Amino acid sequence: MATSGGGKRRERGSLRTQRIDPIPSLCSSDRRGVANAETRTSTNQVDLSWASLHVDVLELIADRVLAGDLLDYIWFQASCKHWRASTPCPLGRGLVDPRFHSRQWTMFPEGSGLHPGHPALGGYIRFLNIYSGIFIRVHLPCFEDHSVLDCPDGLLFLQRNKDASICLLHPFTGDVAEFPHLASLCLYMSKFGIFLNGPYDLRLRMAHAAVSVDAGGTITVMLALSHLERMAYASTGDQQWTHTSWLMSGMRTAVAFRGSLYMVRGSKPGPWQIMRVDPPDSSSSSSWSFTPPQTVATCPADQMTKPYLVECNSELLVVLWLALPTGTPGMLFCGSLTSFLESLPFH
Repeated sequence: MATSGGGKRRERGSLRTQRIDPIPSLCSSDRRGVANAETRTSTNQVDLSWASLHVDVLELIADRVLAGDLLDYIWFQASCKHWRASTPCPLGRGLVDPRFHSRQWTMFPEGSGLHPGHPALGGYIRFLNIYSGIFIRVHLPCFEDHSVLDCPDGLLFLQRNKDASICLLHPFTGDVAEFPHLASLCLYMSKFGIFLNGPYDLRLRMAHAAVSVDAGGTITVMLALSHLERMAYASTGDQQWTHTSWLMSGMRTAVAFRGSLYMVRGSKPGPWQIMRVDPPDSSSSSSWSFTPPQTVATCPADQMTKPYLVECNSELLVVLWLALPTGTPGMLFCGSLTSFLESLPFH
């Protein structure tokens, strides 16, 4: 793959076709470089090999690897049959176990007239690791009849073109969870004089999603509909979306972070506000639609312009333009939300 600087960066290839065996000699029958004559005694021969690691040690290593990147964990399992048999398999658990969410990866928008499902892509979609900058290709023929609405935690929030049904897809394991049709939101909006052009209305598709999983494996998706200034959620097994009774007027951006949605709202001449909405749990599901968002910070409009939220290295960052005293040029601020709240007096 050519880079903008004219150099080339090697892609790791498709997950469905590439076989990665980073340390094959450690799991082979001859165990070259691991066991030798000096490790054997005349009375008790002991094979020392990576393949014979104790299960407790393997589980500890697997947890460390999985805390970094899901694909590193997949390659770790591909290194040895014993390792793979002794550690949890992501297949079938890619959605219900948050450890297997591919949160370091995001679907890459191709541009230049290309889009997921374009014939020129041959059914492949590229994903970008937002930490390392590495690209991989994944064969996802589902894009022939699906459109992506968002990519929370590296998962694909999809709408089927022929009937507008909704699902959540793990691009690396193929696990799928189905969610209610968006038609229920269309009916709700009509009560407030907002008439949508069906579930394919662009205002309904401009959604920011956050995914959370409870201890019982129930998956919940929250939606921030910025163009409609509304929010909604649905869990696996629900028949319709639950919407909020309040408006999020002036909503500009929304970012999913650790299962919650952080939003920026505001309009001139009023202040900017950073808000947070948490997913419902078993004790708050009935009151969620009536619970207003929590105000995280209030930012005077005369001191800063258009704050944005982005996630980087498992931190939530604030990016904004700070206004300085008259005659002094302003400056771009980028820092963690925590340090932002600590350094400014108007929290």
